[in-house]
Amino acid sequence: MHSRVDRLRKACAGTDAVLLTGRVNIAYLSGFTGEDTQFDESAGALIIGHDALILATDSRYETQAKNEASGYEIANLIISNNDLPDAVFCANDQMAIGFLNAISENNLKAPDDIAIIGFDDIQIAKFLQPALSTIGASRFYWGSLAAKQLIDFLDHEQPFQSVRIPTRLIQRASSTKHPIKQQIHL
Repeated sequence: MHSRVDRLRKACAGTDAVLLTGRVNIAYLSGFTGEDTQFDESAGALIIGHDALILATDSRYETQAKNEASGYEIANLIISNNDLPDAVFCANDQMAIGFLNAISENNLKAPDDIAIIGFDDIQIAKFLQPALSTIGASRFYWGSLAAKQLIDFLDHEQPFQSVRIPTRLIQRASSTKHPIKQQIHL
């Protein structure tokens, strides 16, 4: 099964969340590989459409890895270049965690100095200090679609279908001083 989360909505939700707090200088951090390249361009178009500046499309901020270490490394590079954005939207929560750690070590705070939003809603995200704002998708729904398509393929040789998985914004303390208690479904 080729399922994916709705990448355009993910970008728009993250962008809207930080722009609602008056931030316009947004960095988008991703690995720039494979299918994500198309998403990066879409996210860039959405952010530019909101009159925001993209910092992280610069090749200095590209990385092949999408983990805590790459988020940490890119954050330190941005900080050392005095290239501080108002907000950072990371391709996954692991990169956002690395970014959070780096800014903390450099005496910066989220969201006061830089708002941070990740993607995936991994379990630890809500337990971080500050709790990580993120874009989530229902793992139950995603898994049930995958299982159904696998059964259909095995029983009826039905080809796998591409399916868009709906996402939701989970706004927490890393992107706003007053997190919204409810989730916004997209």
